[in-house]
Amino acid sequence: MIELEIFKNGAKYLRFDSHLHTMADKEFKYDNTKHDFIKNYIQKLKDENIKVGIITNHNKFDKEEFVNLKRRAQKEEILLIPGTELSVKEGKNGIHVLIAFSNDWINSGKDNINTFLNSVFIGISNRENENTRCKEDLTGVIQLLDDFNLDYFIILAHVDNSSGLFNECDGGLIKSLFSNEKIKSKVLGIQKSTNRDNYKNFVEWTNKELARVEGSDPKKIEEIGKGKKKSYLKIGNFDYKTIKYALMDYNNRVLDNVKEINHGYIESLKFNGGVLDGKELKFSPELNNIIGIRGSGKSAILEIIRNILNMNCSDVDKKYKEDIVTYYMGSGGVAELKIKDKYGKEYTITKHFSENIVYITDELGEPKDIKIESLLNNVLYFGQKDLSIRIDGYEEDLLNKLIGKSKMDSPKLNDNVTKLNETIKKYNLLELLPEKLEDKKKERNTIEEQLKIFDEKGVKDKLEKEEAFNEDANKIKKLTDNMKETLDIENIENDFSFIKEYESKYNKEFFTKIVKVIEDIEKLFNEKSNIENSIKQKATELEELSNEYKKIKATFISEFENVKRELNLKENLDGDTYLKLKQQLDAINNDIDKMEKELKNKEKLRKELIKLFKKRRELIVEDNNKYLNYIEGINSNQDNIKIEFIVNGNKAKFFEDLKDELKKTNITKNTFTEIADNFIDYLGILEDILLNDANNLKDISGANIIEKIKERFIKDIDDICKYTPNNKIIIRYHDKNIENYSLGQRASAVLLFILAQYDNDVIMIDQPEDDMDNQVIYKELIKTIKKAKENIQFIFTTHNPNIPVLGDAEEVIGLKNEDILTIDNDSIDNEVIQKDIVEIMEGGQEAFQRREKIYNEWNSN
Repeated sequence: MIELEIFKNGAKYLRFDSHLHTMADKEFKYDNTKHDFIKNYIQKLKDENIKVGIITNHNKFDKEEFVNLKRRAQKEEILLIPGTELSVKEGKNGIHVLIAFSNDWINSGKDNINTFLNSVFIGISNRENENTRCKEDLTGVIQLLDDFNLDYFIILAHVDNSSGLFNECDGGLIKSLFSNEKIKSKVLGIQKSTNRDNYKNFVEWTNKELARVEGSDPKKIEEIGKGKKKSYLKIGNFDYKTIKYALMDYNNRVLDNVKEINHGYIESLKFNGGVLDGKELKFSPELNNIIGIRGSGKSAILEIIRNILNMNCSDVDKKYKEDIVTYYMGSGGVAELKIKDKYGKEYTITKHFSENIVYITDELGEPKDIKIESLLNNVLYFGQKDLSIRIDGYEEDLLNKLIGKSKMDSPKLNDNVTKLNETIKKYNLLELLPEKLEDKKKERNTIEEQLKIFDEKGVKDKLEKEEAFNEDANKIKKLTDNMKETLDIENIENDFSFIKEYESKYNKEFFTKIVKVIEDIEKLFNEKSNIENSIKQKATELEELSNEYKKIKATFISEFENVKRELNLKENLDGDTYLKLKQQLDAINNDIDKMEKELKNKEKLRKELIKLFKKRRELIVEDNNKYLNYIEGINSNQDNIKIEFIVNGNKAKFFEDLKDELKKTNITKNTFTEIADNFIDYLGILEDILLNDANNLKDISGANIIEKIKERFIKDIDDICKYTPNNKIIIRYHDKNIENYSLGQRASAVLLFILAQYDNDVIMIDQPEDDMDNQVIYKELIKTIKKAKENIQFIFTTHNPNIPVLGDAEEVIGLKNEDILTIDNDSIDNEVIQKDIVEIMEGGQEAFQRREKIYNEWNSN
């Protein structure tokens, strides 16, 4: 296939001028040399961005000039169609009509256009004058044209002005003219229709609408493209037939103002290695259909795109979907996916499949460290069987997929969950603290009783100096430990008052040095200047002082050992045991102090928990409102599908999850049912237990069950905190729950639901027509696609020819896997693609016949 650059990404809107005159026209003025005319004329068309034009000189056709113009235009990817502006007898002064001829009129050395013109001007002189009327009325002109058995169409020229239909003919004549089926079928448009009342009257008189197009009607080169209004035709091929179909399908293919593409889309997919080595596929921003016999690789293309975009596939046929990518990409395959985002910026995603490595570069080839998901907005992908599966929660999963779960993610709710998790853990530990505190106090009492024996024997006095040194050592160790914590968390929340208030009996001067360092540290925190380096320096000084103290203490070891030996000999008492008991007592007292401080924080934590639970409920309401607003948009965007969103409505799901979480706890089914009826999620239950003394649960179950629930929930607190209430989503198709439809009807409903979205850049579906009724395809699917494709890129694989043909696909990718794989890649307007559809797809010929019938019905209405 020879591909024109202009159609590399499929059919597109191109500027159309239906009324062009040239130097061959008597009224056209050209002052330069004849030799330059062709070049200058085509350059002006190019400057005005006119890509399709009809050469319509007054009552004349110059074949030689037209052929030269057409040849030059083709080099600039401009299509020129042969035509003439004919003055016919109708009305007061005659009307002007623009006749466009197929190339068959002048092919093979023939010039049937002039043969026709000669026949309608027999006996009439000065026919090149624009106001010279031919001998036939419009009906007679059509009869003569039909005698040639060649294709043509008519556009009524400057209808509101002199020699225009509305200016020269009254309502009765217009009505009479268009009661003729031949006129109705051959007149495809009206030019320069600016008077709304005239056009409205025309539609009422004829019961027919026409394409309203523009034409500059230039009398010199400088006037080509003149006028404020312009016309654009959507075409995917440069030929007469495509232009004719565009005018017939004017509702979908004729515009007076082209809209900018405002969504991201996939431009191309290129392969290096693997089964598709060297192949490159081009995509339109609108409707793309991948066709081919079974086993030709249609599904593989979608699966490879999905894989490159890092999209998960459903569990349905998951292994098949992964295996097909592996097969087609081979062991060392590389694929390049070219993307344009909604701002028109181009990026390339390159994936090395064997290493699972992805690179993203911009249009200049510069690497970009960005997320793939940021390039396209909420791409949707549905593989084979994904549309018709029946599993619990499918509707909610589908809604999240359509909306784009990332859009519904709430950073505030995620933060709230994290804080709840941490606070519940702390609060639960504090609930156990009173019991632990009592145990510690009993342990302290036991040691104090043991120490009384030593005190009665006067051991305390004799070991007083070593004990004092040990206490000094403990204080220094506690200080250095606190300092490490301070450095780890980078704050000064640790309380160092204990060291400033402490008085060493034998080492006062040494502890003065330590206090000085602490005061310096606190000062640094207060000044907030160069904190990190300065504090680390002071921490080093403390470490050095700690080592210095160890050396000081070591000088007294012999003295301490002599005292203990004396005690052993005289009193039969072990001095080391006494010192160890004293150290244990100090450690226990420290633990008790810490626990008592922590208990003071319990009320503070309780208040924090109350706030967090309250905030969580508020954030869940906010999230639900997001869904409701989105659903309102879906419901108002089309009539076939309606979604009902019931907040906390899926009690059955909560019941099953609750049973699974609390299995092996011997809780009865009735108790589970009551809990599920009275609560909406796990955290609601835990809130009742922790903050409400389980008042609600007490009405349902006994203390033993409540304790089991609490124990299990605290153990699994990470998952418990992430669990959110289960909403219920009902999808109604024609006011009936899709659950009550057959498999095919359900698939149809889900597909129409998907296609009704308005906030997705790309939707990819593998064989959307599977299980669908043909009537649904004709009446609803095609209609929905044609309405939505302007704002969404669709990429479908399909066996049904009606989707590309009646859906008017902007790009078709035909895979033909005979001896070697070949790929045809062009719009539905291209004859090669049309042939592929007929040969590859069952019912392809019927689809084109159906399109022809629809176009003719439109044209005759």
